[in-house]
Amino acid sequence: MNEPFARDIRNDPLLHDELMDSLDEELEMELDDDRMDALVDMPEDEAAGELWVLADISIFKIDLDSNEVTSYVGQDGENLLHDFVPTADGRFWMAGEKLYQFDPHTETYRTVQDQITRSDAILLDQQGDLWLGLNPSGLWRYDAAQEQISERFVYSPNDLTGIRDGRVTALYEDRSG
Repeated sequence: MNEPFARDIRNDPLLHDELMDSLDEELEMELDDDRMDALVDMPEDEAAGELWVLADISIFKIDLDSNEVTSYVGQDGENLLHDFVPTADGRFWMAGEKLYQFDPHTETYRTVQDQITRSDAILLDQQGDLWLGLNPSGLWRYDAAQEQISERFVYSPNDLTGIRDGRVTALYEDRSG
């Protein structure tokens, strides 16, 4: 099975413009492109012709054949969502003012971890753990199976080998894990 592919469009004007150019005017207005943070292409065998977009407090599903947009407003309707990553079973982990999980099959959100107060980046590694880039709390590893924080990497001015800033805004895992 192909894995979903997530792309961050906040700092990629070419990708952002390419997406907006592919949508019709009505759809473009509905998405309000100034708020889009990230998008995910689902693999062909999972959800053919679907594109998922994260914007402010909502996640949008776009049917690329019909240009139909379905909006799913966040759990409490006010906490900002900053990044998201799909799982192999079609759900999404969502980073924001807390850690959330969204299940598109049941159209439900759940707050998974409310100790996290501001997460700007999220990565699901090859072992199934989540990595959260926090502001200003550094980098946290979250054991998704146990649903608990398993490791914290925080900025300390006296630690020259640690992370150099408490604000982590992007995460990437190479092929070797």
